[in-house]
Order: sequence, then structure tokens, then C-alpha cells
Amino acid sequence: MKNKTGERVRTLRKLMNFTQKQLAQKLELKDSTSISKYEMGVRMPSRSVMEKMSKLFDVTMDYLQGISDDPFPPHRDLTGVELVPSKQIPLVKRITGSSKIPSLKEAKELFTIPMSLNADFAYRLKGDAMEPKVNAGDILLIKARNALRDGEIGLVSIDGRDAVCRQFVDADDFVEFKAKNENYKDIIIPKKEFEKRCKIIGVAVAKFEEF
Repeated sequence: MKNKTGERVRTLRKLMNFTQKQLAQKLELKDSTSISKYEMGVRMPSRSVMEKMSKLFDVTMDYLQGISDDPFPPHRDLTGVELVPSKQIPLVKRITGSSKIPSLKEAKELFTIPMSLNADFAYRLKGDAMEPKVNAGDILLIKARNALRDGEIGLVSIDGRDAVCRQFVDADDFVEFKAKNENYKDIIIPKKEFEKRCKIIGVAVAKFEEF
């Protein structure tokens, strides 16, 4: 069985761009050894350290301990823990160029995110084309948009098929949708065919890793 606390500490640390040493300093620990042991599942953080992490990462103690899969519940009273304002967005598992993004009322599933994240819906990724940057099962937060800038990662439907997650590259005579996994071929579309064949659905603004 996976150690959810260790995985979540590692994920949240990376989301905030902290090194293990920097996180140890934030938590007032002697060195980064404890952080390494937390993330490997060798040692569990003490309650006092867990409380500091919940405040630093703006998530609940239940989430850090693996009791809950919702990091930002909209109604939660934990003494001493100030939660960030949160909101819910639709969670989508399949989308094509002709699909309509469901409203909150229409959505079969919802996903809770911090209010500060500018995303219109969440998308559970299928396939491993973007590994190791994004893995199958990860949840991408998507800002709906009909265009991508060079280098951005987003969702695109090509020839009306199910959307894929790729990095957009804007070349002179063609556009390229690049995979990170070397086992996948990049998708190259001549610019004269782009509008007819491609439907940009949105840009990825954040991800939540599968545990």
C-alpha cells in the first residue's frame, strides 16, 4: 500500500517549488533528512510538523494524512488552520472538439480547487504520452481557450477525435503537438489545415497527481 502522506508531501513541495532543504527550513527542522524520510514513507511527520505543513501548503490535515482526497473542502473548521477560499469546477473524463464543457449543475463529478487558480474545468488524463511531466490519471486544471501560445501545454481535438494533451509548437509552415514520452510520435499539422482539423480546447494551468 502506498504511503499517501509521503506522496502528498512530495507533490505539494514540488507544486510550491521548494527543495527538500527549503521545506525543512520553512518547517524549522534541523536539515532535509526528515523531509526525505517523510517522502519515502520511512517516517511519519509529528503532529506539530503536520500542522505546520497544513498551514504552509493551505491544505487540511486529513488530506495530508490520506484520510480525505479533497485538499480544499468548502466547509471545514480546523482550529488554528486557515483554509484558502475554494471553489468547485466540473471534472471531465472525455472531451472532443464538439463537446460542450458541462456547467456545475450538468457535471457528473466536481473537483475542488483554490479560488486563486483560474481554471474552468478539471480533466483526468488518459494515456502516458506526456510522461514523465504528466502521468495517466493525473488531473489537469484547464482554462478554456481556443488558442495556445508556443510552448504551452493544453488539450486539442484533432479531426474530431477525443482530445489529447500535448505541448504546442508554432513553426513557420506547420504546428506541432509534441509528446513528452519518446514512444509517441509528435503530431504535425500544416498551417493551411490547422483551422479545419484542430480544435484547441484549453491550456493546462496546473495539475494534481494521482495517488
